[in-house]
Amino acid sequence: LEDLTSQTLFADGRLEIVVVDSASPQNEGQIVRELKERFGDRIKYIRTDERETIYQAWNRGIKAASGRYVTNANTDDRHRADALEVMAAILDSNPDVALVYADCFVTGLPNQTFKHHVRCGYHLRPQYVPEIMLSGCHMGPQPMWRKSAHDEIGYFSEQYRSAGDYEFWCRLAAKYGMMHIPKFLGLYYENPLGFANSDTGLSVQET
Repeated sequence: LEDLTSQTLFADGRLEIVVVDSASPQNEGQIVRELKERFGDRIKYIRTDERETIYQAWNRGIKAASGRYVTNANTDDRHRADALEVMAAILDSNPDVALVYADCFVTGLPNQTFKHHVRCGYHLRPQYVPEIMLSGCHMGPQPMWRKSAHDEIGYFSEQYRSAGDYEFWCRLAAKYGMMHIPKFLGLYYENPLGFANSDTGLSVQET
């Protein structure tokens, strides 16, 4: 949340944050409520009574969002301070593009920041052509896409637990263009206990 409220778009009043608390047993709700006292309705807080899958939570957040563009913000990951502004500006300038994605640095340590982190690698994403969708999910952990696309192709399929984003990007690519941004805009935490990394068999099976 500190990472998101530090975004230049948030400082300009052009970023809305939707927090989906999927029946967490921890006390994140109190942290969100404290930030809501500072920022008001610019932060929306939704708590469900039962644990949901990643894609159920994403769909709930997207439907609650009021902006033209949406992005997921994983709790493990961080952004360059102007990352969301850069991505939104490119979508503004390219009406035929439905999704943008950028390169990211990689860290093996939790709770790092984009500006100050210990790096163990980086992900250079390929330039977009439709054929890359056949070789895997290249959009990375921090893409941004047009909310209006959901009106035509639906939402993330809730039958998946690991590869629902890849499946949705494939549906998106069948109708719209995408664009790679050749800049390092994010920091990805290679968390061994993270959902995709902790069950690689499930990820491979769903892919």
